[in-house]
Amino acid sequence: MNLIKLIRLNRKLLVVFLIYCASLFIFAFIYNEQYVNNSDSFAFNADVLKAQKEASNEAINLTKAQTQQALGQQQTELLAFSQLSQMLKPEDTVNITYLRSPTTLAVTPSAEIRTSDYRFVFHPGLQLNVQLMYFSISAHTTRTEKRLGSQEVPDYLRAKFPERGWQYQYLIAGVTHQLQAVLTQTQQHLTSLETTNSEVWTYWDFFYFSTVTQTTVGYGNMLPNRTAVRITVIFQVLFGILFLVVVINLSVSEITKPVRVADDRK
Repeated sequence: MNLIKLIRLNRKLLVVFLIYCASLFIFAFIYNEQYVNNSDSFAFNADVLKAQKEASNEAINLTKAQTQQALGQQQTELLAFSQLSQMLKPEDTVNITYLRSPTTLAVTPSAEIRTSDYRFVFHPGLQLNVQLMYFSISAHTTRTEKRLGSQEVPDYLRAKFPERGWQYQYLIAGVTHQLQAVLTQTQQHLTSLETTNSEVWTYWDFFYFSTVTQTTVGYGNMLPNRTAVRITVIFQVLFGILFLVVVINLSVSEITKPVRVADDRK
């Protein structure tokens, strides 16, 4: 009997605990939105703020370096396709190589075109299917290949694997358009990193603030600095106290229930 009562009590407390934890995330979201809308909504301890800014700047610098590296790679790939497009002539005939799979015995066509600096490999995405073309590119010196993208072949090119220069110019134009769009996005991202004063604090920092507020610990390294934030803090503290009262009430109710039943029988 005592075990059943304990399980019943634990089930109720578990539900209350889950609601309590969910409220931490909800209030953290509210605090984060208030900070994003106005960075002066909170005041921070000077030492904590300094350390956070240093960590944030380090992360930004790392992101800049990675973005610059990606930008350089994309510019190189775009230059390679431009070089290939200029070299090809519409009337050119491209040599096709047919490779037979040793397991399925299926024949897969592929074409290789070389420029002064790069080697391009064109091959279908699936065996015996020329509807989707994949492109690989490698520099002569490294002998490594990287798939740059894919371009759907129009209906009038699907009868057989492309053999003429104008067909490859069409495919190159499609991939170049895709690559140019990616390059533009990368440039915009790099510009935003260099010009925008990025936010120092993240959602998880405000989840920490939400936790120490609702548990009434209050370390004091993050402080509400606007009336709207202070009102939110008041609601959260009252909410936390209310849940504490509910937990105490549930516990006391289950503990004293046998005594009340015995009194009623008397």
